[in-house]
Amino acid sequence: FHYPDHLRPYFDSEYVIGLRMDEACSLLEKTDLTVVAVAVEVGYADCGYFNKLFKKHIGCTPLEYRKRPKYITD
Repeated sequence: FHYPDHLRPYFDSEYVIGLRMDEACSLLEKTDLTVVAVAVEVGYADCGYFNKLFKKHIGCTPLEYRKRPKYITD
């Protein structure tokens, strides 16, 4: 999905990016979608850009996130 340059600040705000990253984390945890499919699902056609943002906001790559140990919390 492409949007006009004058609308970019609204779609790239930290708030919106945070929402997209939260959804990406959920999809990585709960589905077997590829990272490319997750990127597209949360609104990023450029997987490289998605990976860069994900690492900046989450602290690891999407694949690292998916492979991390899962701990049971009570």
